[in-house]
Amino acid sequence: MKKSIAFGSSFVQIFFPIESNHFTIVKYKGGMLKGILDKNENYYDMLSRFKKEKYENAFFVLGNPDCNFYYIKKKYIDGEDEKEILNTLYKNVQRYVLFVKNIKNVKRKIIINVAPPIQDDKNYMESIKTYGVITNNNLLKKIKKSDLSHKFRLEIRLIFNSLLKINCEKYGIEFCDTTPYLLDKNGKLENLFKLQHNPVNVHYSFEHVFLVYILTCLSDLVKNEKELKNILKKTEKMHEEYIHNHLSKKHKNINFSNHKFRLHFDEVKKMVEEKRKNIENIKEKLNNKIKNKNIEQWINDNENFIIENKDYNINNNNNFV
Repeated sequence: MKKSIAFGSSFVQIFFPIESNHFTIVKYKGGMLKGILDKNENYYDMLSRFKKEKYENAFFVLGNPDCNFYYIKKKYIDGEDEKEILNTLYKNVQRYVLFVKNIKNVKRKIIINVAPPIQDDKNYMESIKTYGVITNNNLLKKIKKSDLSHKFRLEIRLIFNSLLKINCEKYGIEFCDTTPYLLDKNGKLENLFKLQHNPVNVHYSFEHVFLVYILTCLSDLVKNEKELKNILKKTEKMHEEYIHNHLSKKHKNINFSNHKFRLHFDEVKKMVEEKRKNIENIKEKLNNKIKNKNIEQWINDNENFIIENKDYNINNNNNFV
């Protein structure tokens, strides 16, 4: 049987429902983007896997550390200004997509979008402390409210995903973006996709978001209704075990005894179908939020950047399998 593989930090867990002997999930610690570009152990581990085997599909999932946490760290620890941070971020996205392009021994490559903001402004500040992005109280007090705002965090992610999309189109790589399906009319994450037990957590409900992917840009991952039912049943069982064996011990103040997890497939499907009818208008509204950033103009102005970058030059494949 043909094999598939998915790489990422914690957000690669969206693929847990279909993990099997033929679908490998590789979860890396920390930000995937910077680690790969810095050629850390994740970089060499990834390339070694493509040297050993050929794959039908390879999925590349970026996460929160690659986006907003990166911005906070660069601004308040490294002392960089916003323009400098975004400029580096833009270039990193270009380099990353080019890195994926040059990987061999895989027929189909798919880059997955960065997830929209999960928490409200107050809980996001708690996340910065909880996840160890900034632990110094004096530095924490210096973080501007505007940098914590949902509006700003959404804008950064929309910019990030726009850059991924443009560069994927440029290099012939698939880009799968479910953002328009995950947000409500106010641009906030739909309640159905939130982790209700822990508002500080930077993750959404992977199981429910997975349903959106297989109903939209990754519909070919599930062959028929019977296979889907088996996946849902398996996922519900796994989640029940996680709730009672892990969360009930970690969050002793919450009563999980009567908790019954259920994948609300019909509800998710209805939501997706309703948004699909108006998807172009939804996308346009999201694009309008970052129109003043002139992303395509930036790319045009910096088109020679990749050619000048020896490590990720299209014509220099020494660093790739």
